[in-house]
Amino acid sequence: MTDPILTSVIANRLKAIGERMGLVVERSARSPLLVEGRDFSLGIYDADGVLLEQTEYIPVLGYATAPGMRAIANAFRETVQEGDVVLHNDPFTGGNQLSDWKVAKPVFHEGEHFGWVVIAAHQADVGGAVPGSYNPNATDLWQEGLRITPLKLYEGGRRRDDVWEFVFGNVRLDVVADEHGHREHGFENVVVRAGDRYRESHLASIRRQQRPATPRRSRRRPPASSTPPSRRRAP
Repeated sequence: MTDPILTSVIANRLKAIGERMGLVVERSARSPLLVEGRDFSLGIYDADGVLLEQTEYIPVLGYATAPGMRAIANAFRETVQEGDVVLHNDPFTGGNQLSDWKVAKPVFHEGEHFGWVVIAAHQADVGGAVPGSYNPNATDLWQEGLRITPLKLYEGGRRRDDVWEFVFGNVRLDVVADEHGHREHGFENVVVRAGDRYRESHLASIRRQQRPATPRRSRRRPPASSTPPSRRRAP
């Protein structure tokens, strides 16, 4: 039987980790889209790409990340290894728009893959027909920017230089390349430290309890009143 108190403790621990991940981005990012606009979202997922915790700087990015994370988890289920870094933005495999790139890193504990950390962030340019990649005259997706299906930028801790040059050779601004490949290591470390204390089965218990808990909490909310506030009588 799952301990609801332990589940709550772990859920709040993951929430604190997500908030810490956000501070890392705010203090280390180079693009004003991230530092000033805070146009990014962060998440912690289990090994199957199922959401465990989400830090919503831009809520739409957070919710739009989940389908892409399932695509990433499925694409590398048999080949994922420590030190990998995966890039993705493809709307046909779970992305929301080409300018929002997901960078995901698998988390291992004692040699076992048990989760992913991911940032989804808006990029200043992703190729395409016009600078900035907002093309009002585009007639198809490929005119808007580079379409990236789940792709390893790093494999086993080593950068894939041919892939790196291909991706960022199709992007106009150096700041986009500067943002990638240097931050996810810190995200992974804080999640691994949580793994030192809690078993993978505990994370699975969070997933089992969170889904049925959400509709229960929604049903406990009082019904919305159809009477405008200005017309309500004081009790």
